[in-house]
Amino acid sequence: MSQLIDVIYDSKVTILPKLTIRRLVELILKNEQIEHYHVNIIFVNTTYIQQLNKTYLNEDYVTDVIAFSLGESEAVLLEGEIYICTEVAKQQAKQYRASYGQELLRLVVHGVLHLVGYDDLTVEEQRKMRKVEDEYLSQYSPIQK
Repeated sequence: MSQLIDVIYDSKVTILPKLTIRRLVELILKNEQIEHYHVNIIFVNTTYIQQLNKTYLNEDYVTDVIAFSLGESEAVLLEGEIYICTEVAKQQAKQYRASYGQELLRLVVHGVLHLVGYDDLTVEEQRKMRKVEDEYLSQYSPIQK
């Protein structure tokens, strides 16, 4: 099998080094005991993510991150795409008093956790997911505040 992480920007602007993102995703997948994967992380604008949200999730609003699992639930290979809205990330960084890079990394972690099976539909699930996000971000912090 294989291990592939691709990082795609919807513009020529590189927000974070692709290697930084790949290493963070590799850390999470290794710790979650996922050995074989194909994951695309795609940074998009508000128009694009709102259209994805409307088309695939029947929600007509802008969101920060959407993760789509593309493989079978019992498959050996984890396949997925994570879409991150850069404009929302900028707003949230200000709101949470984090750097733009830190917020982008949090959204990467959040998306990967969704792909490996974490949910955030209930308050308890949200707390658990936030705790796991914090643990991964504390293990991997190439960006300082």
